[in-house]
Formats: sequence, structure tokens, C-alpha cells
Amino acid sequence: GDHEPGDPREAGVDHQEKTLGAAERDEEARGAWRRRFGGV
Repeated sequence: GDHEPGDPREAGVDHQEKTLGAAERDEEARGAWRRRFGGV
């Protein structure tokens, strides 16, 4: 198992890290949205 650029495991980890970063920013946005709109 050489690690090639297209290795699905490598891509999966990379995608997961990017998704986590987006989710963390999303949490901040959702928090602001909740304060603005009363936490529906």
C-alpha cells in the first residue's frame, strides 16, 4: 500500500478536517443566528 495522491483514506481525512473547520465556523454563525432570531 503505497500512499498515492488519490488514496481514498488520505482524501477522507483531508475532507474531514475541512468539514470540521467549516462546522466550527458554522457553530459561531448559528450562535449569532440564534441570538438574533430567538433560538427557534
